Amino acid sequence: MKAGLLELLGNLRFFKGSNYVGFQPPASIASSITFTLPGEFPAGTYMVVCDNAGVISFQTISGGHTQNTDTGTTSSTFVIDSDGTAVILKNSSGELQIRNAADNANADLVAKNLTLSGNLTVQGTTTTIESNTLAIGDNIIVLNNDVTGSPTEDAGVEIERGTSTNARILWDETNDRFALGLVGSEKPIAGWYETTFNNAGLTAGVLTVTHSLGRRYLPVTIADNNNKQIIPDEITFTSTSALSVDLTSYGTLSGTWTVAVG
Repeated sequence: MKAGLLELLGNLRFFKGSNYVGFQPPASIASSITFTLPGEFPAGTYMVVCDNAGVISFQTISGGHTQNTDTGTTSSTFVIDSDGTAVILKNSSGELQIRNAADNANADLVAKNLTLSGNLTVQGTTTTIESNTLAIGDNIIVLNNDVTGSPTEDAGVEIERGTSTNARILWDETNDRFALGLVGSEKPIAGWYETTFNNAGLTAGVLTVTHSLGRRYLPVTIADNNNKQIIPDEITFTSTSALSVDLTSYGTLSGTWTVAVG
């Protein structure tokens, strides 16, 4: 009789005055279903869950989600929170994006902040930062951090200048010195070349000095074997990387002398 009554009513209702709370079956039922209720009501706050056998139980709330109960989602977006401060994790053709609640095109994190409380490791070949203000707490920025063994690559900072040639501050690895200027035409910031020589290093009383400092007119100092500065007969600045020192009047040099350029 109860089964017939339920079938006739189509739902089960609990009245309180003229209002009620009811249970209603779906439009169609593929097979019979029986729900098994829990045997007791636990203390505290729990989630009500139901397994595929229809057993209803209480489980501890863990961030609003029971861990290890699914393998993911087929949705391309996942909303964190749902109010005005919400952010969206989005899969865009295999690229993970963090976007604002409206999911505006090309407007990632509009009026939002992203804070990382741990270390950040970025793997790949290109890192692009489109912000206009960059503040870094570290007092030393290491470039060419992946270099091992003998160094071969230059390193520095390049400035984009639109339609004009870019400018750079560069460490010139070939010549072991800093240089700056337009790309391809950088000049040494400061340089110093020093070497020793003796009479065998002269050709007809003239010493050729290849300093490779990138400048033609530089101060030149000559010291004899007693560490006293001497005045050469003549200095000729032959190029931006070399000069010649005429010491003919000093005759045959005794001992080791020194030349310093820079």
